[in-house]
Amino acid sequence: MDRSILKKFIIDDFEYMKNMSVREYLTYRKWEQLNSSNWDTVRLYQLKNSLWYPEHPDDYLKIQPDIVFADNKADVNTWSTLRNFIHAQINNQNIGRTLRAFAIDRNSGKYLGVMSLNSDFSVLKPRDNYIGWSNDHRLKFKRLNYLAMGTTICPTQPLGFNYTGGKLMALLTCSDKYINRWNQKYKEQLVGVTTTSLFGRPSQYTRLKHWRDCKETSGRIPLEPSDKVYQEIKEWVKTYYMDKYIEITTVKTGKNNITPRPKTNIISFTLRQLGVKPPDNNSPRGVYFCPLFKDTSEFLRMEKDSVTEPLFDNSLESLFEMWKTRYAKKRIENTKDNITSPLFYDDMIGASWLEIKKKYVDK
Repeated sequence: MDRSILKKFIIDDFEYMKNMSVREYLTYRKWEQLNSSNWDTVRLYQLKNSLWYPEHPDDYLKIQPDIVFADNKADVNTWSTLRNFIHAQINNQNIGRTLRAFAIDRNSGKYLGVMSLNSDFSVLKPRDNYIGWSNDHRLKFKRLNYLAMGTTICPTQPLGFNYTGGKLMALLTCSDKYINRWNQKYKEQLVGVTTTSLFGRPSQYTRLKHWRDCKETSGRIPLEPSDKVYQEIKEWVKTYYMDKYIEITTVKTGKNNITPRPKTNIISFTLRQLGVKPPDNNSPRGVYFCPLFKDTSEFLRMEKDSVTEPLFDNSLESLFEMWKTRYAKKRIENTKDNITSPLFYDDMIGASWLEIKKKYVDK
């Protein structure tokens, strides 16, 4: 594809998506992603039937939560497939530090959700304002390495809707089992976890104990080309700028220990070459921060050389008990007459966009 044709292809793609609501845009990208791969239907059936589902509204009291880490290739593939089919957002591969995990019910062996901790964003104004640190603190003195970003904190359904399962996943992400495994893997003590909400505020993190509401991002996020357009972009860069393509896609530690993101950089490079400015999708996201220690912020601002006392009891048992009594009990009392069906996006495969839009957006 030559330069002028690719430029028009990209501009037409942006024109189609720019007036979509946040929910429509995310659903469109999800539908597109799921239809760009060949899926093992038997495996999808097995996973769909491995989601926790209550026979009685009070079955949440029988749950024995545990965290199982995706430590090998087979587990990562299972995690990625489950993440693709239960989460509303597309599954972009993260570069840098990564620790994926399943939340399971030991009692039934069923999945409760999926989680992933990754390298935190180098700049996130609401979080940075809350902590009160500087650019030098984060990057020059590498205090950013002591934080992680919860890029995936997703419950299965109906655990999410009927029992506030998203709050349980967020709490488990900060549990001693998860944090200890991160510390063991990366040899630096995690002192706080950041996350963002998909649809602004309020969200599943609202009024969640231990998580601080840091307000919202500005919402000015440039649209990303659709998958079909990105494939053309990638081929174009490989054809006309192979040296640049190799440079961008070679995994390496970037300046200030920030690992570059190849897909983002390929798109940015192409748009600069073609003189195309992507429109913004006005989608403010809530920003939330969970300090793990009473003096997390002081440590990050380099007012202390180390952290001291934990902010809360983050054992699995303690966090689960709090979730049951503080959140799940109240929610199921209000929704027990409307237990939702399991949510699994396998119905998107082979369906038209208009069918999916009518089912997930227009309703």
